[in-house]
Amino acid sequence: METSTRREFLQQTGVGLAVATLGGSWEGTQAATDAVGGLPPHRPLEVPGVHAYPAEHSLHAGETLQLHVSASVPYDLAICRLGPRFDDPAGEEVLAEFLAQSPAPHPIHPGSYIYVHKSLSEAVHSLSVELWIRPWYISGTQAILSQYNHPDQCSLALMVNAKGQIVFYLGDGGKYHADGEHISPAKSLHVPQPKGPLNIRWQHLVAVWDGQVKRIYVDGRKVAEWRWEGKVNWSAVPLRWGAAGEAGKASHFLDADLAMPTIYSRSLTEEEIRQRFADKGLTVPKDASLLGCWPLQEEKGEHVADISAHQRHGRIINQGTWMIGGPSFDANVPRFGDYDPAKDTKRGHGLRLASDDLYDCRWPVRHTWKIPEDAKPGLYVARFRFEYGKTERYQYVTFIVKRSKNRPPAPLLVLAATNTWRAYSSTPFAIPPAPRKQVWGTGGITNGPTNPPAFSFYRAHAAGQGTLQLGLRMPWPVASPYVLYGGPTEYSHLARAERPLHVWLEQNGYPYDIISDYDLHKQPDLLRSYRAVIIVGHNEYWSIPMYEGLRQYLQGGGQVINLSG
Repeated sequence: METSTRREFLQQTGVGLAVATLGGSWEGTQAATDAVGGLPPHRPLEVPGVHAYPAEHSLHAGETLQLHVSASVPYDLAICRLGPRFDDPAGEEVLAEFLAQSPAPHPIHPGSYIYVHKSLSEAVHSLSVELWIRPWYISGTQAILSQYNHPDQCSLALMVNAKGQIVFYLGDGGKYHADGEHISPAKSLHVPQPKGPLNIRWQHLVAVWDGQVKRIYVDGRKVAEWRWEGKVNWSAVPLRWGAAGEAGKASHFLDADLAMPTIYSRSLTEEEIRQRFADKGLTVPKDASLLGCWPLQEEKGEHVADISAHQRHGRIINQGTWMIGGPSFDANVPRFGDYDPAKDTKRGHGLRLASDDLYDCRWPVRHTWKIPEDAKPGLYVARFRFEYGKTERYQYVTFIVKRSKNRPPAPLLVLAATNTWRAYSSTPFAIPPAPRKQVWGTGGITNGPTNPPAFSFYRAHAAGQGTLQLGLRMPWPVASPYVLYGGPTEYSHLARAERPLHVWLEQNGYPYDIISDYDLHKQPDLLRSYRAVIIVGHNEYWSIPMYEGLRQYLQGGGQVINLSG
């Protein structure tokens, strides 16, 4: 991916301020992945190499580090405190070793969708599916709605492909039958093309079956119809918005925004469809034939309520993205004005889905290490050494050790800019290059061989969606103490940029404590225990509690040394 400046990226994406593996086997982990981490069965994706993340990114001395690891190759692991000299791997203080570790690969499960456990079961002789959809770049054929597990349990599927064709399948709940599938003409639905501009827009989509004829309507206009007098029986599989089943696992994930998805047990008339199109998704339908309607009014969390009498409530898998507004929302509001979304009667509600959404790898803990009670505060790493592609490589997993809860505070507190490290963490599943010093730009480096999720606040999702959130239980190799941002100048702006301060303080005999941004977010008043707070590196991502904690600390007579830029 080409890198871009921060300003260019924000302008392009709308981000707000703010395979073959070498060694190891994936076969033994397959059964465990079918419902891993509480997920319903979900298509797995292998991530070759060695990847890891800590359960907590900062811990007190005396607490236990837990490392979640996926490794397709053998490795040696050393737990180290970074040494008293800058850029000196030989000076890393080894505190524990786990040598000759065998491969233990674990897949990831990207892709967001709405899972509805209480699937359709009522006898139907006609049917309508209505929703608003705003597609991003579509690859292959992606599911909009399904009660469908190909090839053996196929009842209903509504899909879209890269050509803008709508696929409408109805069946008897048994094996897939080609005569139950009909495909509309190309460009029935506007779908951005990868080589063209990302011109997304909301469209009203209705699929109708009256018992004899199937019809597709887009923005109130009929775009396709076919005669089909088959029988619809419901297979005992989940109802899914944004995914369909393939061999028992959720797959065919959708890259699109959804609003007001609704299912009726009757065929809507053309006049009703035109009225619903004109309504722009603002009015919840009041109809006795509702089989399910999800207004998406929650705007947070994983629960999605069905307002029909059937209570087919949904659960969002892999989060999705809330607070994007609906089809009637006018985004042209002053950037720093007094706009209040709660008072905007035409904002509407939408949910953004992405085929690469992933915020928690859900890997098991493989290694634990009890941090000594007398461990010095500072930056520590889990250093993995392994061979991939016949080349020795290192993977650094950075974490923070805070002072023991049983020790008094030091005079100085250093704030590590961990929010920023996470913000720039593009290509978290990349295979690290052989040199320890590596340039990791805003777009990351070459992605992993299976093309896993690579998004960050400076790299969009694979289908073009701007990144508005990031997960903590993910690898962050960009936080390595040897990662560069500029090549010839050896300039850094993440963890490595903060190391010179730590080295200088230690060399000059200044005791200090250190915390992460998240520690300050959770406990804003902890600053009161220190005579001075040092902000260093590229600390640009602050929550309101962090800001308020620092403001109150200053108002109370605290001192801040701001070395951040």
